[in-house]
Amino acid sequence: METVLSSRLGNCGEPLAAMGRADIIVLTKGIGSGGLQTTDYGQIVADIRRYNPEAAVFLSGHSLSAVRLSSGEKVSSDLLKDRKVFCFCALGNPESFRTTVSAAGAIIKGFRSFRDHHAFSAGDISEIREEARKAGAEWIVTTEKDMIRYVALILPENLIIIGIDFSGRIRVLRCGVCSLEIFIMEDKRWSGI
Repeated sequence: METVLSSRLGNCGEPLAAMGRADIIVLTKGIGSGGLQTTDYGQIVADIRRYNPEAAVFLSGHSLSAVRLSSGEKVSSDLLKDRKVFCFCALGNPESFRTTVSAAGAIIKGFRSFRDHHAFSAGDISEIREEARKAGAEWIVTTEKDMIRYVALILPENLIIIGIDFSGRIRVLRCGVCSLEIFIMEDKRWSGI
């Protein structure tokens, strides 16, 4: 059972039995591009209920919130549309970043991920520049979260930094498979996550 739920939820960072301690469980990436399919909600919540029959279960999502140039200038996310980009990040789930950039309409020509919380060096940035050039990318794209790790380095002029919002809707869905209710967060947005 734990393997089935793990495959649905991904890496939770703790054993699934730890959900038994929670008052609230938030399923991220449940809304928006790359989110769970509606038919999955009931089964996932039913699986969660085996570990915690009482916690409120919320669905949330991530979305592109801001696009900035290396100069700090805020620009429209339309800048990414139909542009050839090379992406790099040091996130726990780099594929989520790839999905976000792709959903903005960018053409991903190359992608490099580092381990989460990687301390970037001038050599890393130089390699990224070269990989982007070889891939034929017009822009190099990274995240705000990663930006703080190399702010002291000389950055490429063609760098785009994207911000991600954690968002959702609070709404109650009644599961057709079981008698459970699923709470979906509505019209709430938290930036900088």
